[in-house]
Amino acid sequence: MMTARFLLAIFCVLALGAPALAQPAPAAEVYGRLPVIQDAAISPDGRHVAMVVTPNDRTYARIFNIDTNQIVLNAYAPEGNTTRGVGWANETTATVIVSRTLTKNQATMTGFRRRGSKRLFEYYRVQTIAVPRGRTMVMLDKETGSWANSNLDYLQAPVVDDPGYGRMVARTAPTREGRLAVYRVDLSSGDGRVLLSAPADSWDLLLDETGRMAARTESQDKSNSWKLFARRNGRERLVLEGVSETGVPPPLLGLFTDGRLATIDAPENRDRDALYSIDLDTGVRTIVHEAPHHDIADAILDPWTRRAVGVSWTEEEPRQHFFDPELEAVSTELGSFFRNGHVSILSWSRDQRRFLVLGENLGGPPAYQIYEPETKRFTLLGSVYPDIQAEEISAVSAITYRARDGVRIPAYLTVPRGRGPNNLPLVVLVHGGPHSRDSWTFDWWAQFLASRGYMVLQPNFRGSSGYGEAWREAGRREWGGRMQTDVEDGVVALVRGGRVDAKRVCIIGASYGGYAALAGATLTPDRYTCAVSVNGVSDLSLMLQQETDGDANGPTADFWQLSIGNRAEDAARIRAVSPANLAANVRAPVLLMHSTEDSVVPPEQTKIMARRLRDAGKPPRVVVLTGDDHWLSAAATRTQMLEEIETFLAQHLAASAAPPASPAITP
Repeated sequence: MMTARFLLAIFCVLALGAPALAQPAPAAEVYGRLPVIQDAAISPDGRHVAMVVTPNDRTYARIFNIDTNQIVLNAYAPEGNTTRGVGWANETTATVIVSRTLTKNQATMTGFRRRGSKRLFEYYRVQTIAVPRGRTMVMLDKETGSWANSNLDYLQAPVVDDPGYGRMVARTAPTREGRLAVYRVDLSSGDGRVLLSAPADSWDLLLDETGRMAARTESQDKSNSWKLFARRNGRERLVLEGVSETGVPPPLLGLFTDGRLATIDAPENRDRDALYSIDLDTGVRTIVHEAPHHDIADAILDPWTRRAVGVSWTEEEPRQHFFDPELEAVSTELGSFFRNGHVSILSWSRDQRRFLVLGENLGGPPAYQIYEPETKRFTLLGSVYPDIQAEEISAVSAITYRARDGVRIPAYLTVPRGRGPNNLPLVVLVHGGPHSRDSWTFDWWAQFLASRGYMVLQPNFRGSSGYGEAWREAGRREWGGRMQTDVEDGVVALVRGGRVDAKRVCIIGASYGGYAALAGATLTPDRYTCAVSVNGVSDLSLMLQQETDGDANGPTADFWQLSIGNRAEDAARIRAVSPANLAANVRAPVLLMHSTEDSVVPPEQTKIMARRLRDAGKPPRVVVLTGDDHWLSAAATRTQMLEEIETFLAQHLAASAAPPASPAITP
């Protein structure tokens, strides 16, 4: 264990004590490795930490004893599943979220086909781990003919006055949509029984710490209306109702200590999402917390009472604020140790003597630590990327640039270490979503590109999340339009400023970013020297069809039609900005990569683009990422992707970076 002062000194030595000599860049495999720790949660008694770890390219759950500094056990997901997250049901029972990519037929649900191929979906389940014995059990595994055994990632535990049991919300009817129900689940056997079945139109249920339903929301597809119900003493009554563009009601995040509902919304013509309370007796909404210039992202819940005790959001870096004075004091104290970075509290023991935190300081990769306020002592659990040293990380700065209509676009610029600031080759790395965003945190993909000598631009174009409703809506139905020109205008600004060589600019992205890369190559073929799409969309008409067929009036269909356009009314415009229809425009080399188990963007999207490019006499390089999913959850395929990009960029941008080091050999 280390004191806070000593731990901070180590960070400073790592960051500032490096020799000035040029060092070989780490091999692609170092950046392609999954985070050694992906998730963590401290136990109620503060003695153990459950973690999702990937020390040797295999991801599993680990239980670690803080007092003895020893690994208690490792627990592996069922064959074919991926470990996603961890938590605690009680002092001796950890919980693990696992997922698997399946068709609906494979998940005992009604299957449906998309142009001759079965659409893939990601299904989630919860396991429990008995500590220290290590016995694992899948919750509701014996339920059949429902989503209860295949689409369940939420277990509420502990439950007051019901030791050994938890509560799960599942869809129980063997229909496409199912019906929400509350299960009482035996944590040792996984067996469950239904305590309450909700009406058919139910969207979400909120349980209090006793496991009883406190609130419920409904959604009406045809009218896009929603309703909020409160449940008291076994009786339910309507509290609030409204209309949204997709019919999705405000989220049921938790309850405040006074029993009011915590939710995030931007009602009353307010631009930014704020944390609101809703009085479950009167329906009155009150702002609890809002950020000056950004959307509130989530409420922070006490892990043991499930009460809302704080709020989180992202400015340039992640931010937290706690309503509880003692928790806020701990947060402020932690911030004093990370003045050149940021720190987030993830969870804490029931007595609040130990806190699990994720901190990032002086440009180094983030690290998980245990902090004890009484002694000001840290216990370092591990760095997320231990093989990447602080002196190997390129500097990142927050910038803005002016778009063609005068609006200033926020972005992040990574300048390769050891390189001058001007006339560099540029990679434009476009985030997915598109309703997502980049932030000033460690980014393995951007750092890899910078280690190869490329400046990296990551724009938060209009349509990105976190900057308010007007910013999000400015990207609505602007695929290939304003969202695309906002990205291009960042390149123009850097070229005009002398920072970038206009003849050496490549656009790269995954998911929506993959679409943006292909749109850049087809809509503005003279702007980019090359383009790389990973799990990207190429045919917007087909994507709309795949997302709306069989659910034309549902929230998912509404979302995609608001984002891309109406299949009928906007058909001509959608075709005109679909890269698959514009393959003849391409002048730059194109690299296409797609995961075979992608449950978000069907691999068919990349196959279509490859075929159209070949037909146009402009064959791309196509790489199949076998066995991986949309999020590149396997280290081998992440590394494969990075190596392909490295070779591709070396051929077409010719940056002069430090040579990569030889791959490390793990004994």
